[in-house]
Amino acid sequence: MFVLLFFLYAYASVAGLILYTLLMGPTDFHKNGLIGKFYRFLVSVPKRLCTCCCGSDFLRRAEKYFLHSRNPILQLVYLSLLSINVVLYLFTVFKAIPNLYVPAYHRYTGFVALVLTYFSFLKASFSDPGFIKKTNAKQFEKSFPFDEVMYISERKCTTCDIIRPARSKHCPLSGKCVAKFDHYCGWLNNDVGELNYRWFHLFLISNFLLIVYAVYVYVMTLWSVVDEENLWNVSFMTSTGERVNASLSIILQYMLARYIMVVAQLLFIAACGLMIFGFWGYHFYLVCTNTTTNETFKKKDLEQLWDIVTKYVETRKKKSNIDVQALYDELYKEEEEANEMKKEEHHDEEHKKTEEKKKQVRKEWKMKLLEKMCEMAQQNKKLNLSFYNRGIWNNIKEVIFPPALYHKPKFFEK
Repeated sequence: MFVLLFFLYAYASVAGLILYTLLMGPTDFHKNGLIGKFYRFLVSVPKRLCTCCCGSDFLRRAEKYFLHSRNPILQLVYLSLLSINVVLYLFTVFKAIPNLYVPAYHRYTGFVALVLTYFSFLKASFSDPGFIKKTNAKQFEKSFPFDEVMYISERKCTTCDIIRPARSKHCPLSGKCVAKFDHYCGWLNNDVGELNYRWFHLFLISNFLLIVYAVYVYVMTLWSVVDEENLWNVSFMTSTGERVNASLSIILQYMLARYIMVVAQLLFIAACGLMIFGFWGYHFYLVCTNTTTNETFKKKDLEQLWDIVTKYVETRKKKSNIDVQALYDELYKEEEEANEMKKEEHHDEEHKKTEEKKKQVRKEWKMKLLEKMCEMAQQNKKLNLSFYNRGIWNNIKEVIFPPALYHKPKFFEK
């Protein structure tokens, strides 16, 4: 029994460490520490193994399919995990209902919760996130004004050949511009944007509530076994032949040995529930502050750029000479040279023309941003990256009722 418990705790600890590393390893807090190093090791192992076993050509094709194109792999993983746990439930806990603490109606309410979870998955997977086309661009332009810092007006998407509305972004995986782009979700094989962010939250909430419900049913069913067999008042024989009175630790060991499949499943779904709750909590925080995942990265970059611009303007005040072009060259010269080298690797003239067009658009956008920041710094203004935050309640309503579908007059009045 001791060996079984040891391996169970070891498995839980190692699995928890790996999951934490994969989720938090790339963050600024960990990337330069031990967790960051462990993360880089973990993500490099599959690449090395694949190169050794299958060759570099296969690796490039696999990398392109799995990482740089839409594919249903994670959708299938999710459906497999959910369906396997449902089957295990049917062969274990479901047979023990009704019992002392779980009435018979739970045989049906559990499946209602499961159907709602499947529905939320399908709704989030196949709903329109807010794909922007020439035919509907005007509709999304009304949703949000430009703040002229995070989002510069008249910025064109050279791929879709449209003027990007504020808060939109071109997703390289779907190949389309998405309104109020949050992120691309592999579990849904879909972008998450203005129109389906509510369904993404429904998907997370329904999964979490299903897990909470399942944990309750599992725990109460196991507790029913303890009381039905009167385990608190019986004695147990140890491996040495000694009889001992019941205690919480001994009863737990007994239940683990007798119902190992149920306990293991309970621990697994509870761990999944904690991760889903943490992920949903993060997105609920983003809702309350009216920020997208994409904007959290933009804000970090803009804060760093603002520090550079303010220092530059401060040093130039005495000379009364703010040269935006010189500042641009100082900041982006190396990046442009690297892009030029990459461009030269391609022999396709059409590709080169497209890249040149994109380069020109990026330069115009960056120049506009630098001009705006220099102007703000000269006027001693502060950088406002909370332009779209209209208060918690209004922010929540904006997710439930997307502006592109429910236009209201004076939408941005506080």
